[in-house]
Parts: sequence; structure tokens; C-alpha cells
Amino acid sequence: MKKSQELFMLMSVLAFLIAGVFTVQAEKDVPDRVIGAGANWGNGKVYFFKGDKYVRYSAKPDMAEDLMGDRADPGYPKTIDKETWPGLNWTDIDAVVFMGNGKVCFFKGKEYIQYDIDADRADPWYPKPISDQTWPGMIWTDGIDDVVNWGNGKAYFFKGNEDIRYDIKDDMADPGYPKRVNRQTWPGLVNW
Repeated sequence: MKKSQELFMLMSVLAFLIAGVFTVQAEKDVPDRVIGAGANWGNGKVYFFKGDKYVRYSAKPDMAEDLMGDRADPGYPKTIDKETWPGLNWTDIDAVVFMGNGKVCFFKGKEYIQYDIDADRADPWYPKPISDQTWPGMIWTDGIDDVVNWGNGKAYFFKGNEDIRYDIKDDMADPGYPKRVNRQTWPGLVNW
């Protein structure tokens, strides 16, 4: 009887160890964030960035609205480097947004880089700090979580559980921000 109890205990411990190994392996295979940052360029292309890689998708207006493209363009993912993104010396990008003027802004930590789509390179003198001088009315100077161009002249910056609405044409944050992201300000976005 004692031997069978010891054997049972040994087998139980072994089963827990094996289950733990598979759990740890499964957690390694499921990334924390599938996409690090992404933006629609406004030219039929959508770019997604994660770590040191990026993927370009083709937006197809004839497809269902929720399917921007059926797959990545051939040859992707590619590495973010000086050949693919001249002047963009970063990986692990926090956020990226198309500003609607042929420019895209990349954010990382306390800085941002403005990228010229037509010239296919970062504008000179970047990166610059995120500050009230470079982004008037922006109170956050570090760690923008995400930015989205709403397509109506406004961009929404997100950090933690707050947002700031930014007027692209007037180049300044709208009064009354930041606001909490909640059921009243973003119906359906909270608790999904």
C-alpha cells in the first residue's frame, strides 16, 4: 500500500512538471501582442510593425470592410533597417500614425520620427522629443500606447486608460483632454 501511494505521489509530481513544461512552451508560442503598431498609409497600403519586423498589407476596397486584405504582400515580413526604412533607426515601435499630409509619425519612448512617404525616408533632424513644443497641448511626453487617425482631421492618442484628441490641421490637442477611456467616451471599447 505504501509503495503504491509513493508511486502515485511520484507520478502526480511528474504529471504536474510535464504539464508545467507544456504550459510554459504554449505561453512562449502565443505572443503578448500580435501587432506592436499599425497604420493605414492612405494609399491602399496598411503597415504593421512588431519588434524588428514589419508587414505590408494591401487594402482592397472591394472586400468586406472588416477584411482590409486577404494576406500580407509577397515577400513579407521584412526587417526594419536602414535600407527598408531610411532614417528610422528604431525597432519595437510604440505607435505609428498616418497624418494625412504624406507624413507618418513613429513614436517610441520619449521621441518621435516624422517619415515622408513620397521621399521614402525620415525627415531631417529627427528624432525629436514628444513635447508641448512639437505636439502643442500634448501633456504626455513618454510612452504613447497607440495613435489612430480618425479620418476626420482628428487623431486620437492613447496612453493607459486615457486619450487625447489632436486636431491635425490646427496642429494642437483639443481642449478638455485627456479624457478617460470608458463606456461613455468609447462605447463598446471597454471590457471587450
